[in-house]
Amino acid sequence: MDDAQAFINQLATLVGVQGAFVFDQGGTIKQYSTPMKVSRDQGVALARTLSRTLTGMSTAHGSSFMDIDLVYGEGRLVIKGISQGGLCIICERQANYSLLNITLEQGLGLLRGSDTAQVKEDPAKMLEGIITIAEEMLGDHAPKVIPILESAGSDRQKLEQAIQQAEKMTRMFINKEQAGKMAQRMRELVVNED
Repeated sequence: MDDAQAFINQLATLVGVQGAFVFDQGGTIKQYSTPMKVSRDQGVALARTLSRTLTGMSTAHGSSFMDIDLVYGEGRLVIKGISQGGLCIICERQANYSLLNITLEQGLGLLRGSDTAQVKEDPAKMLEGIITIAEEMLGDHAPKVIPILESAGSDRQKLEQAIQQAEKMTRMFINKEQAGKMAQRMRELVVNED
């Protein structure tokens, strides 16, 4: 069992937590806790809805690390954004939120870090991740910068130059506020090989 799965299982053992799962941007559940007191079908439906919600919010706010805390009739949903989706924790009202927050602080970096590390290891996924960021943040305007990014291929140095060009184009013609945020998120995926 990997560290991320162990962390998700640890969340599910906290008092009042019914389960936890990681979902991708398409709403597919990638990892889920054992035990999981919510049915798989309910989890799948929830993951789809949450992925659309996080995508919309991250586009509006310019960050893939959006956090949501929803209180409803009998419980609470705590959603933590990660760069390629999110983590959902389903809780009862009597859940120990202090302990949950401490546990999240200790382990959330693991999910966010492993997600980014996985993208950085695969140059094709790195380009795919950068294009996804452009689509999330620019919406209908993304096709204006995607060809610039695609022309760089998977070469890190060319990608850095393409990101700079995409940032300039976005700043000048699309959205000044989003340009810097978008470029920062893209640069986080591109690291020097040294």
